[in-house]
Amino acid sequence: MKLPDITSKKISKMSIFAIIMALLMITVSMAGCIGGDANTTISNAGNDNGNNGNKQVDADASADLIEIVDTQGRTVLVPKKVNRIVCSGGGALRQISYLNATDLVVGVESIDHDSDLGRPYTIANFDTFKELPITGLGGGKDVGNGPYPEQTLLVKPDVIFLVNIDATKADSIQEKIGVPTVVLAYGDITNLNDEKLFNSLNLAGQILDREERAEEVINAFDEYQADLTRRTENITEKPTVYVGGICNRGSHGIDSTKGIFPPFEALGLHNIITKTGHSFINPETLVADNPDFIFVDEGSLENIVKDYNDNPAYYDSLGAFQTGNVYCTLPYTYYSTNYGTAIVDAYYIGKVVYPEQFADVNPEEKADEIYAKIVGKPVYSEMAKNYGGFGTFEEIIGASDFTA
Repeated sequence: MKLPDITSKKISKMSIFAIIMALLMITVSMAGCIGGDANTTISNAGNDNGNNGNKQVDADASADLIEIVDTQGRTVLVPKKVNRIVCSGGGALRQISYLNATDLVVGVESIDHDSDLGRPYTIANFDTFKELPITGLGGGKDVGNGPYPEQTLLVKPDVIFLVNIDATKADSIQEKIGVPTVVLAYGDITNLNDEKLFNSLNLAGQILDREERAEEVINAFDEYQADLTRRTENITEKPTVYVGGICNRGSHGIDSTKGIFPPFEALGLHNIITKTGHSFINPETLVADNPDFIFVDEGSLENIVKDYNDNPAYYDSLGAFQTGNVYCTLPYTYYSTNYGTAIVDAYYIGKVVYPEQFADVNPEEKADEIYAKIVGKPVYSEMAKNYGGFGTFEEIIGASDFTA
């Protein structure tokens, strides 16, 4: 009888066991490799997702931003949809008011919060401005400083509009507060068709979705200038004129003037002062040049009346005072240039100097028409209440608290 081949069976079982173990090890090893690759893939995916996520966030953010170039040549990313703004500097809030965008303002400077004196845009919006938080000082002593950082952060603006600030300062404010800053153009003008102003209004209009309103305001300036030109362009004999009392970081005297005064330029009048910009003249220059008409800016009326009372002989030596050709105009400058008032004054001056060509113009009614178009409300009566309004020098000081 043949014995069973135990060795062969053992080998077979051992071989089978070895094969099973080998397969198991291979399976474990493969699982380990697969697991390792999975971890690597997840990590990479995590990194990719992180990068793509960041890129996606950036892409999403970029999709919600627009790139603009401000009046200082700075490239700034601003939200496509701006809901909250703060303005800083003389003329910034004025331009926003021109654009009918005061509903977006969430903080104002104390000068616009505490008083509406001398600024038609503030008169028109004072009920709103006086209720808003104060985010800056404002005024002539605060030029170039920008808004208060902490107070501005509290109102969470989407954009800060600045004027009278250079690129370096604007960048510094943007970095400090962490909010996009856009520098608008503002300041003195030489005519009623000021391209810097128009470009600035268009820029702000683009950012605030007020392009149509910017176009309306610009068209209004153009139309008024065209009308003034039409009325005066064929006049050959043009009188000499002078404006005194121009404010420049405060009120002054009769010697404070402007060489290129937009209301005069709009009418083609001969200003006896040819030096560009604001200046103080020697009082004797006024006597020597002896203009046909003198216009007194009511921003400095109190100072001029005091000087008139203290030095009557000087004023009596001026031909315009002798003939009664001295007239008062609304303040051209108050916390920078009142552009709307420049047009208003131009129509009044035209009525005085060229009564025939402006026979159909009622200066007070025209003023309200202009203010309504530019700042949204007819505010001549408030301006006249504060300053005296249109009239001869004698009429205005006679109807006021001043005594001649």
